[in-house]
Amino acid sequence: MTSMICKLIDSGHTSRKLVRYIASKAVGMTADLGFGVMKFPKNKQAWAIDTLRACHGTSRASEVRHLVFSVAKGTPRKEARNLLRAVWADWIKAYAPDRPWVFAIQFHNGICHGHAAVANVDSAGKPLKFRPHQVMAMAAMKFTSAAGSGSGIGKAKGLPIYSRAKKLSVRDLATLMVDSSGVIRKEAWDQLEEQNLIKDFRQRKDGSLISFIYEGRRIRLSTLIRYVEHEQFMKTPPQPSPQVAIKPLSVQPSVSPKDLDAVTSALRSTAAVLQPSRSKKKQQTQQPNQPKL
Repeated sequence: MTSMICKLIDSGHTSRKLVRYIASKAVGMTADLGFGVMKFPKNKQAWAIDTLRACHGTSRASEVRHLVFSVAKGTPRKEARNLLRAVWADWIKAYAPDRPWVFAIQFHNGICHGHAAVANVDSAGKPLKFRPHQVMAMAAMKFTSAAGSGSGIGKAKGLPIYSRAKKLSVRDLATLMVDSSGVIRKEAWDQLEEQNLIKDFRQRKDGSLISFIYEGRRIRLSTLIRYVEHEQFMKTPPQPSPQVAIKPLSVQPSVSPKDLDAVTSALRSTAAVLQPSRSKKKQQTQQPNQPKL
């Protein structure tokens, strides 16, 4: 049985932003917008956006809920697609029946995964509310018999390790501000600061940045760096450790005791030289000092 994980993303997205986001890198989309399950073309996004928020009205709840399902790295794409659709059908039946939804499958980071956008508010004006035990059941994949849980597996099975799902705006901020090596892009930083989009900076005694306010919430710089590092990890598959194949000799040469002693001595010397030393703890690289604000 294939291992999978299910993540319920923080609410607060608008239907427009979420649908455009999941459709931008989709390799296949399905939807139920009140007319049954069907293949959904990318050029009909406006239809999906209007349907997902049709019952929202003046509700203070978010317009749409966002879920992500991921299979293990290396799962054949056809098998992964069928599995994702089967699991999604079980989820919508168990937790949000009779609500419009859009489901998109993506493969841009080397792992086949699915994004789901579900209308949050129904025709009676009631938003989706998940109790803690329901969220735990989702994470443990207990709502379906189509796949096994990926809880606690992490890197071993190639499942995503970035377990704390952030809002899309924070993910976009990480991509904008931090480069692939974990260093802040000065131009992006200056632009955000000039537009007053980032403020209320907290710094260490040496002047290095700890956190700041962005869109009304405090963001730690380490959170952005971890997300970028995770994205880099997902794009670069782990390399297998090199192995040396030793071919047996077809003809066994005759070796005298004197030659055997010389060979044994040489092998011992080589083993002493090649013996791996204890790896020193990698010193934690400190972020470059930010100008005191």
